[in-house]
Amino acid sequence: MSTLLYLWWQSLRGRVVGWLRLMKQPKYLVGTLAGVAWMGLFALRPIIRVNQRAGLEAQLDAVAVWLPAIETITALVLLLVLSLWWLWPFGKAMIELTETELHLLLPAPIRRRHIIQYAILRSQWGILFGGLMLSFFSAGGSLAALGWRFLSFWLMLTLWNLHARGRGLWIAQLQELPAATAWRRRGLVVAAVGVLWATLAPGILTIVGALPAPDGDLAPHLRAVLDPERLRTQAPMLSVLLTPTRWVTGPVFAGLTSGGTVPGRLATLVWPLLLLVLHNEWVVRSQARFEEASLERSRRQAARHAPGTRFSKFKRSQRTRTPFRLTGRGRPEVAIVWKNLMMAHRTNLCVAIGTAVVAVSLAAVVVGVTGLPDWLIAITMVCGLLGLGVTPLMSGHQWRNDLRTDLLRLDVIRTWPISGWRLFAAQVLPPAIIATFYATTAGGVL
Repeated sequence: MSTLLYLWWQSLRGRVVGWLRLMKQPKYLVGTLAGVAWMGLFALRPIIRVNQRAGLEAQLDAVAVWLPAIETITALVLLLVLSLWWLWPFGKAMIELTETELHLLLPAPIRRRHIIQYAILRSQWGILFGGLMLSFFSAGGSLAALGWRFLSFWLMLTLWNLHARGRGLWIAQLQELPAATAWRRRGLVVAAVGVLWATLAPGILTIVGALPAPDGDLAPHLRAVLDPERLRTQAPMLSVLLTPTRWVTGPVFAGLTSGGTVPGRLATLVWPLLLLVLHNEWVVRSQARFEEASLERSRRQAARHAPGTRFSKFKRSQRTRTPFRLTGRGRPEVAIVWKNLMMAHRTNLCVAIGTAVVAVSLAAVVVGVTGLPDWLIAITMVCGLLGLGVTPLMSGHQWRNDLRTDLLRLDVIRTWPISGWRLFAAQVLPPAIIATFYATTAGGVL
């Protein structure tokens, strides 16, 4: 295992060194500085300005009365998702190794469980980054609150990742067994899920039966019915069966309140850490064959970056679509705009604009005639605001333009009959057109 840890450390070192070398180029340095400045102004400012936490703590205290009920609902939903996930009979062995790593590690004198453990460690970089982003954007607070949120999100994401890998390896192992044995094991899983929900049903019916008629204010009654202390007395089996899912979400909810002692919060980490260790042993001790699935996944990811991959995914009818009609003669920058629109979006511009106008107009007529409930208006406003806010930020990355790749062929571009500023405008205009279309549609929805 020490050899794999050394390989893992050298891979990390290589990434950091490669990133630092890229900083010598102005385009990467300016982009990195802009990203750091944006993160500092938008995400880190509420964390650094600890003296303005009074309003946040007041809001958290107001929400704290709902946390027990929300925790019960979250545990029930998580249990439902896991049950449906295990009833779904499809999946693959999710061991993320590149083709080079497979050819290097599989013939080497290394234990199988160590190879799987190495793959699990490699996936931690994405989990750590995801936990860090969730911690930044979940709420403000002090650095201690940020650290606790990061720890709780990392624990939950790691558990989910390990559970997904274990399920994938279990399904892959079923495919290696005789059909009768495989169906017998699937039947045991289905029976276990059925028994679980049959045991949960009386407790759920008790919750539903305790609610009053829906014509009044259900909030106080719902909060009281879903209180964990009340469930322990009125629906003990439901409370017991929801305990494992409460362990998973317990650290997250423990960090949402301003009160609580440090030993009390640390106590919420005991059972999740135990589940993490058990899940890790379940995955690394699996005897399922993951090599073919990992090799197929690695080759599939490599093929995504191959030339012509995106074009091959289009249907035959879609390959002839163009954003607008390009004549045989005209200004050269129009051809560049046409080419970049083809690379980003093959829908005809007139069809796309007409469809958006008709859809927004019909929605306006429906709203004017029938009206909308307040909750649907709120959802529509949020969707419109997200479209207006996210589209400009993602347009440069989401919709392809060939400015960078074309400039690498500067010797060829110099022969084009077009001035520099017209070339730049023609390259940038296609993603700007698409982003304007989507942002205008979102504005119409709003």
